[in-house]
Amino acid sequence: MEVHFPRQDTVPRTVISLPTPSKRIIRSVDGVFVHAIDTVEDLRAHLQTAIALEWGTIPLYLFGRYSLVPGDYPGLGPARLIHSVVQEEMLHLVLAGNMLKAIGGTPLLYSAQPFPIFPVKMPGHSGNFILPLYPADYEQLQIYAAVEKPADSGAPPQPDNYDTIGQFYGAIIESFRQLGNGIFDKSSVDYQIFGPDGVYAGNETGGLTLVTDVNSAVDAATIIVEQGEGNKQTDFDDPSDTDVAHYFRFQAIIQQSLTNPGKTINVWPNPLTEELPSASPEYAVSRLFDACYCFLLLAIEGTYAISKKTDPAKRAATTAIYVEFMTNVVRRIAVFLVQQDSPALDQKGYKCAPAFNLYDFYKEGGQTPPLAQIKNLLQVVYSRYPAGVSPLLAPLQEILESFQDLDPAPKLVPYVFPA
Repeated sequence: MEVHFPRQDTVPRTVISLPTPSKRIIRSVDGVFVHAIDTVEDLRAHLQTAIALEWGTIPLYLFGRYSLVPGDYPGLGPARLIHSVVQEEMLHLVLAGNMLKAIGGTPLLYSAQPFPIFPVKMPGHSGNFILPLYPADYEQLQIYAAVEKPADSGAPPQPDNYDTIGQFYGAIIESFRQLGNGIFDKSSVDYQIFGPDGVYAGNETGGLTLVTDVNSAVDAATIIVEQGEGNKQTDFDDPSDTDVAHYFRFQAIIQQSLTNPGKTINVWPNPLTEELPSASPEYAVSRLFDACYCFLLLAIEGTYAISKKTDPAKRAATTAIYVEFMTNVVRRIAVFLVQQDSPALDQKGYKCAPAFNLYDFYKEGGQTPPLAQIKNLLQVVYSRYPAGVSPLLAPLQEILESFQDLDPAPKLVPYVFPA
């Protein structure tokens, strides 16, 4: 499936590396031979791709969420619906991580190199499907819906070069069933994210799942598909119902935008922090945002390496970062950024925007723990607003003191999929 939108003519800044397809041919679909995910190593590689896929949608949707003018829609509006989708994408990210951890893999986010700098090519997709960061206007909403497009009835599993996310997860489900219960590491339950671990718990269609065998792995993958795509027989009958699939939530926003388009902030599309003047206050804020975003990813990644049994205090302190950091830190900085002008953007009239760029803690601060680096960046921000700091940013110093720091970040190296 080739997805064409005018703004997707942008050349991607990042193409996520993908696993080499399995060499064993198992079927022919419409005359095209399809490879199975037939080894546990291959399954681990595809689950890391699943993590990259779920992770990639979060900045995509959050950027649109922050671009909406607050209060412009009466009652239920796109901001609430997009926010509900982001919550579930966080859940899907963790479910993919649990599946990978359950079979002896290491879920990577911050450490997954190359780090995705938007626009990015949708990981593993069959077409030239590029995910750009733009305001949540009509055209961008079409891209959101295309990401979550349901598979046709009877569409085959597709482990590589998939047409829909559902077909990709269909291949993962097929692989779990083929490889059987012998691939599961029982000790992984102490490392998976589950229960009181501080992420979005889900809704009627499913929530956090502890993956211990084929059945629970299939359940986890099915939750991702049903919450994201639903199926073509599903309809968005009740626009106040946020339990329906993401595809139909986005379709509802698209229909709403035709009669009540609302307003979006003219934010800088596909922003790069490094393109802002380095001595400017907006550059300091953008670097702070990138560092906080990467700290969040580092915390999720780090959780999978901490045992609930052997180090419960460190585990609890790390998981406490997820929701609080997203809502009380990352959100505050993003909302502030989209209100700021910059001389670098004056010619096009853009406001600043969250870039979701890499902040390399090791390169910038060596063995200095990441939260300590963030606190230093915050002081730089404060120093560049001598007339007074925005109420959005002023509480950050106290908020940051409530979190425990993580271990020093690793030196980043390119990720190589297992052969």
